[in-house]
Amino acid sequence: MNVGSKQLVQLGPWEVDAKTLDAPGAAWNSVVPGRIPTGTNSGLPPKAGSDFPSAGWRVVGSAREPWAEEVLILGAPSVVAPGRWVLVQLAHLEDGWSLAAPLDGIPVPTRESRRQGLRLHWDRESFECGRGSIPTLEVVLQNDADIRWTPTELDTEYVHGRIFDHEGRQLGSGWHSYGKSRLLPTLAPGEGTRLSVTCDEQVAQKLPQGSFQAVAYLSAMGLSTKTRAGLIVD
Repeated sequence: MNVGSKQLVQLGPWEVDAKTLDAPGAAWNSVVPGRIPTGTNSGLPPKAGSDFPSAGWRVVGSAREPWAEEVLILGAPSVVAPGRWVLVQLAHLEDGWSLAAPLDGIPVPTRESRRQGLRLHWDRESFECGRGSIPTLEVVLQNDADIRWTPTELDTEYVHGRIFDHEGRQLGSGWHSYGKSRLLPTLAPGEGTRLSVTCDEQVAQKLPQGSFQAVAYLSAMGLSTKTRAGLIVD
């Protein structure tokens, strides 16, 4: 996908400017100065093995989240798997900085090429649910191409739903986490697969009686529904 002059590639769930990956990177200790959590093993992430890269690190993503003042995603080329990357999440919490265990062997595909011919659309135009309950929303991932679509190891079926009020304002932060999810199935030309949509439970359970809208987002593919489905809470 081209955004301005950027060519974006995918590292796990994050889209990264390809030029960021072409840079030489830096030593681990120079990328995280002043952010090393106390009690870590020589400033390394938990479960960092002997193959943990000592160099080639760069910030590939950053965000502000409800659970952290700042989140940095650090990446470096793997020293044991050519063409793949090691990622580490560094988060600034209330009690200081925290390092997550590294994710290794991450490939670098592009979402744009992998989602060619795919379309995400709602199973129906509107859904209903009772107050205090979680809505059951479903979408269909459709292969509109004339060739078979086969998933890569990153193409999982997790779909996130964002809810909007009748004035179009998003309810909640829209933040979501990525957990383990099954791979999407292979799709023949014209074939589709029905997928469940996961909404923020804290937002959904507090919805008052009334009409709302929902947008679905297939995280692995960076693919959204082009229309909003109606959601009636009674």
